[in-house]
Amino acid sequence: MTAQLNTRTHLSETGNVDPKPEYIPFEIKERTPERLTKICSDLAEQVKLAPNAQVAQEPALLLSYVEDPIAVPFLSQLLGAHKLVEGSAVSGLERIGSEDAVKVLISALTSGYGDAPSLARQALGVILKKTPDPSLQEIIREAGVR
Repeated sequence: MTAQLNTRTHLSETGNVDPKPEYIPFEIKERTPERLTKICSDLAEQVKLAPNAQVAQEPALLLSYVEDPIAVPFLSQLLGAHKLVEGSAVSGLERIGSEDAVKVLISALTSGYGDAPSLARQALGVILKKTPDPSLQEIIREAGVR
């Protein structure tokens, strides 16, 4: 499978963040858990070591597009990174939508930083509506999300 990812934003002269279209083509081949774990680990480490929130945005965004359960613990780390990447982390967890991802989002409802609690509540609502799994729906409802 071949895909493209828009990865850049820039500040306009007015100080607003505007998208700057830049696409990175990539091809998804056979799933290799060890390599995927290494990639996720490296991206999470880049976020942690970023000198500021702006530098942390790109690796956080890239990590958020790893739609594999392997990414869940690394996305969870982003929620506690205090680098203003909570939106990317929550979006990635929502895309994965697994039970483990839901549990991380539920924990962000009370222990989240910044906008993480409200973003997590919204993501849980989306997962609740789209998942056909009744046990996952119940876990989300028990967390108070309707």
